[in-house]
Amino acid sequence: MSLIKQFEIVLEHDIDEQYQYEPGEELRGNVIIELTGTVALRAITLQVKGEANVSWEDTGKRHEPQGYQADEVYIDVTIDLLQTDDKLVTLDEGRHRFPLNYELPDNLPSSFIGKFGSITYVVKAVLKEDKRFGPSTMITSEPFLVLKRLDILSDAELQKPVTETSEKRFFGTLMFCLSGKVCATLNVNRSGHLPGEDIFLDAEITNSSPRLVQSVQAALVMTSVFRARHKSCHSIQVVNKKRDEWEMDYGEGRRWKNVRLTIPPYIPESRLDGCDIIDIHYELMFKVEIAGKNELKINVPLTVGTSNDNHGNMAKATDEYIMNAPDLDEKDANGLDGVSY
Repeated sequence: MSLIKQFEIVLEHDIDEQYQYEPGEELRGNVIIELTGTVALRAITLQVKGEANVSWEDTGKRHEPQGYQADEVYIDVTIDLLQTDDKLVTLDEGRHRFPLNYELPDNLPSSFIGKFGSITYVVKAVLKEDKRFGPSTMITSEPFLVLKRLDILSDAELQKPVTETSEKRFFGTLMFCLSGKVCATLNVNRSGHLPGEDIFLDAEITNSSPRLVQSVQAALVMTSVFRARHKSCHSIQVVNKKRDEWEMDYGEGRRWKNVRLTIPPYIPESRLDGCDIIDIHYELMFKVEIAGKNELKINVPLTVGTSNDNHGNMAKATDEYIMNAPDLDEKDANGLDGVSY
């Protein structure tokens, strides 16, 4: 029977049961050992590791599955907590604490969990007893999160409004039938946003064509790019969407005024700076659906930064919004604010 009652890592930076740090911050805590009797130890080592991994399968030229995989290591350090030069250390019955202090590198990318890859950080402690019989090694680990700040407020370009215009021309099926075009103008209040903020949209759609305009939709779309062996794999997901089911015949129009599209409060920042095998970018996709399976599209690139409130449940929320986000073609209908006609 083991005399080790408790062996665990307790980190001090505890927010909502999630350990979260910024690059350059000190990782602090204790390795806790509680004994029911005297124990002789050979070593207690602590490993701090941070890495990115991506993997996916693709169909090759011979229609056979081809696997792609890559990884990056950002931290891999081992700390000797006993520091006794391989001499045995005897610990008496009771509770013992071994401090952990490690300054994280200042260039770490943020933690991330995606469909084809992840960026993870973990602290692992290994205890080795001096005993002839029974298990002589115990292992415990504790994951922690890293959030790299992406400051968008200091970038003046990201605070400016964006206006885009597009049109599509249609011709009648007979020689003397009407011809014309569908026009759309979209205005976005700015291209840089923080999690939890509202994107405000103004739009005007006019139908001067013989085709029926069936609906208007705006979607915030996240594209995750995973890279391995000079190849890349994309995951495109709808983060939030507004859909306006309103038909427009020839000569009719539709106007949006201050329509709100909310960015979820916990969402990965753009780019994932510091990681070379995973990238994230966002764009607003504005789409006018026209009879005959035609579409008029306007795409506006967006940058999502980080805020002081972007912590705590980040890992759980990343799972929710990334792993469960609908794909680009899935349809739903949401109520709209500020739509006029």
